[in-house]
Amino acid sequence: MRGRLGAAVAAAGVTVLLATAGCTAQPEADGDPTPSPSTSAPSSPSPTAPTLTLDDVSVSGTAMANRGGILLCGDRLVAAPPTSGIENNAFAVFDESSGQGEITHVELPADSGLKVNARWLLVMECVDNPEVTSDGPVLSFAYQEMPLPEQGGVGVRGAYSLEGQLLWMRDDINMPSELVDGLLVLGAAPNQPDLVVDAVTGETLRDFASPLRSQVVLNHRRMVVRRAGGGGPVLTDISGERVRKLRTSGSFFADDDLIFGVNFRDVVALRSSDGKQLWSFPIRLDPLSVPHADKEAQVSVLVDHNYVVHAVDSRSGEQLWAFPAEVENPRITMAAGMVLIDKRDDDYQVLLDARTGSPLPETVEPIVDLKDAGALMFIDGVATIVPAEELRNPAPPTPTTAEED
Repeated sequence: MRGRLGAAVAAAGVTVLLATAGCTAQPEADGDPTPSPSTSAPSSPSPTAPTLTLDDVSVSGTAMANRGGILLCGDRLVAAPPTSGIENNAFAVFDESSGQGEITHVELPADSGLKVNARWLLVMECVDNPEVTSDGPVLSFAYQEMPLPEQGGVGVRGAYSLEGQLLWMRDDINMPSELVDGLLVLGAAPNQPDLVVDAVTGETLRDFASPLRSQVVLNHRRMVVRRAGGGGPVLTDISGERVRKLRTSGSFFADDDLIFGVNFRDVVALRSSDGKQLWSFPIRLDPLSVPHADKEAQVSVLVDHNYVVHAVDSRSGEQLWAFPAEVENPRITMAAGMVLIDKRDDDYQVLLDARTGSPLPETVEPIVDLKDAGALMFIDGVATIVPAEELRNPAPPTPTTAEED
């Protein structure tokens, strides 16, 4: 069975700006991790902070498709640029019951010497991996002058708690970066990072000086290192301590407790803790897709070059089901025992049970994002969290007056 949603909800807003941030400091010699102190002391939100409601904010269709602007972080909704109705230096975290959001403005350190202009923009991401955020989800942010050049630019990076408390802020790590499982991997090339910074604490965990190695950060504990001249890939911890030599693969990815080695004719699953191979699945992967896994459901999902979605038991490698997508290069999102297959540009979206592949009821409005807490949706134009159980068993529609008569 296939499902196709209607046109996306129309919402006023601004065009999404996809940007990351990084570092202007020169990396030190490759060696022991060098913790970096915050440039600004943590602060508590003001008891008289201004508020707004979810009705006051909206996002454009482009931002919605790219999951920007209004975020689902843990079980809370967060509004940040490019959301309309909120300033370029502010974000708001909304109370689930009241719908009220407390606004927090990002303030530059007084001793930084940085000057804000009209091109400065706040870019917000959520860190909600329970293994790295034991005290709850964290909002990782970059506040910087746009567009950010490859060599870095003017701005700051840092993190806030969902209560609006500043956890850390630094003005020396403003290069392009990628958020990987609670880590900021900073550098112009993903396989040649300059720094690895803990997104929750702001500490530098590793810096790199050698251009003769490729280092791919997989998650908050593991990297794959390839040395110039061959020798095969080696799995290490973030400090560089060797874990295991790996079978050569074209590329490596990680999700939950699995590492995936992707080759032309198969995908190999490895255990993240020790690099031991668990299974190999024969497939020619869609070159624009990456493997995904749901730890609770014990399901891994792979998309082949014909855009057929394959579900595999994460423990045994046995195929559970296959589902032909109706679009090229579909996006895969896994959470709460469900698989979301979508491509918003083509108004295509299907929600399946992760273990069985059975289609779940089609939603009235498109799902913007799927997390363990449920789905982010815009119902009557208002951002709403729909619990996972309601996605599986939606309430029957309320009868209209005409139907009652």
